[in-house]
Amino acid sequence: MATPLAQFENARILWNRPYRRGGPETGFKQLETEDWLVMAFLKQKSRSEISTWAPLHDIKTSTDVLSGYMTGSAKVPEGEDWRVWDPRTAEDWDPTGFRPLGMEPPNPVEVQMGHRYGKVGQLVDTAGRYDDLGIGQIIRDVLGDRLNLTVDWY
Repeated sequence: MATPLAQFENARILWNRPYRRGGPETGFKQLETEDWLVMAFLKQKSRSEISTWAPLHDIKTSTDVLSGYMTGSAKVPEGEDWRVWDPRTAEDWDPTGFRPLGMEPPNPVEVQMGHRYGKVGQLVDTAGRYDDLGIGQIIRDVLGDRLNLTVDWY
């Protein structure tokens, strides 16, 4: 089921899926990295929010932190520009808002939010306040996976 936050998405995150092992069909060889586009609904945390939250995650209070939810993801085809490509046209488009397999810190590399572009310093967490169990699972099933990331704007 598609996340209801898709209508509010305002950010694109280029994520580089790291090397991984193939299956028996590839002889268990190491596969190349892949670029994935993660669409998201993000907001910039205020300085007061960051000052109370930062000590828990070992970041400076002067760092810009974006917080929100993933709204979908797809593998970026070879030769496509992730800044303008429409991922909804991809065969592997996932509108659930769940993080792609293997999306763990520190793999995101770039973010576009509105007309601003930046480099992602770190993906702080994706589980959210309640983790992925109990009420956290219900929230995840409806809204998608939570994102908190630091960014340095160009």
